[in-house]
Amino acid sequence: DGMEIYDPYHLKDIGGAVGIMNMDIIDNMSIMTGGFEARYGDRLSSVVAIENRQGSAERFRGNVVAGGTGLSTLIEGPIPAGSAILSFRKSFLKEAAEILNPTDYTFSPSYYDVQGKISLAANANNQIAINLLYSKDDSYLEKWRANSDLTFDYGNSYQGIVWKSTPSSRFFSEFILSRGVNFWDNSVGITREEKLNLTENVCSWNANYQPNAKHDIGYGLTFKDIRYQYELRAPELSEDQRELEDVVQSYFGAQKISSRTHKLGLYLQDKLRLSTALVMNIGLRYDAFAYNQDQQLSPRVGISYQIKNKTVLRAAWGQYHQAPIYAELTNVKGADHNPAGQRSIHYVVGIEQFLHEDFSVRIESYFKTMEQMI
Repeated sequence: DGMEIYDPYHLKDIGGAVGIMNMDIIDNMSIMTGGFEARYGDRLSSVVAIENRQGSAERFRGNVVAGGTGLSTLIEGPIPAGSAILSFRKSFLKEAAEILNPTDYTFSPSYYDVQGKISLAANANNQIAINLLYSKDDSYLEKWRANSDLTFDYGNSYQGIVWKSTPSSRFFSEFILSRGVNFWDNSVGITREEKLNLTENVCSWNANYQPNAKHDIGYGLTFKDIRYQYELRAPELSEDQRELEDVVQSYFGAQKISSRTHKLGLYLQDKLRLSTALVMNIGLRYDAFAYNQDQQLSPRVGISYQIKNKTVLRAAWGQYHQAPIYAELTNVKGADHNPAGQRSIHYVVGIEQFLHEDFSVRIESYFKTMEQMI
């Protein structure tokens, strides 16, 4: 729903086996493996865009699903001028692990999440959605290395409001305000502790204007106010270890980083209908990141040609950039090198066959170059 989510997984300490979003709330999901349009920036390879459904506007209803590994509840129904939907999930993995393995070596993972959406219709041309997403993990591994207990405490917190407006049949506007927090507090016994808090306050605006039947012009901007706080307490490396592990030496010893910066993104694109069968999407994106003083332009082109009523040929080319993650920029090695954004060029061709109005099969082939990687 327009909010950018970082690490949307539970159980990250064992590979992120469970997502933090309840599939019963998701209405639509688009997976763009390459060649995506200029609206999406600061992404190098692919995009997953998820839209949550609205709650029932007719009556209250819900469900409860419980089992040996967890509990999931969902409730939805009408409210004045709209509807609401809310879900809560909690795992029982910790309790199950302690029952199945009551030994001195115990892995006890625990997590829960809350997700909700309030949908309001001010009038026929204006809709407002309020979104909430919160997740929390608390895992414990007893006697990991040298009899040190390993603990993981991390999660996500996101709130956002989306205002969609259609003042005329030719113009659509979407305004989004959101706040997201990604946090963790991990420790290994009493010798190592690592804390992180990444907070992003985001304002974005997207619009579409159709001056005539041939053009569908899209444009927008995104501004992010970013606060990054990181603290590490760990044993110092010896001189020999520093020579052997030069690349990672900055991740050992005492560190305390607190920085504030911002990102700006602008885009302009035109979905040009050249004929009844041929459509071309031409776009240009500009991204700027204040922390490493990096600026990037990303031109993109996509073409689709309908050869039959239910068969579409597609091709795309574009340049894509992604800023290094904050840990790469703020640790000693990253700060010394001040790396610029990573860069990729996409070449995509494919064919899509519609088997039904709501169901299609797409086969794609892509080639991607990767440059300035860290």
